[in-house]
Amino acid sequence: MENERQNHGTERKKKEEEFNEKEKRYKTLMIEKEEKEREMQNEMKREREEREKQKLEEKTRREEEDEKRREKEQRVWDEFNQRLKVEREKMEREKIFSLNM
Repeated sequence: MENERQNHGTERKKKEEEFNEKEKRYKTLMIEKEEKEREMQNEMKREREEREKQKLEEKTRREEEDEKRREKEQRVWDEFNQRLKVEREKMEREKIFSLNM
C-alpha cells in the first residue's frame, strides 16, 4: 500500500511537472507571438510613416517646381510687357516727331 501511495505521489508529481513544463512553453510561445505581433505593427507603422514622408516630400517638390515655373512665367511676362511698353513709347515719340516736322 505504501508502495502504491509512493507510485501515486510520484505519478502525480510527474504529471504536475509535465503540466508546469507545458504551461511554461505555452507562456513562452505566447510571449514570442505577442513580441512578433508588436514587431510587425512597428514595421507597418515605420512603413506607413515612410510612405507619408515620401508623399509629403513629393508634394513639397511639386509645389516648389510649380512655384519656380510660375516665377519664370511671371518674369517672361514682365519682360514682354516691358518691351511692349518701350516699343509703344518709341512709337509715340516717333509719331510726335513726325507731327512736329
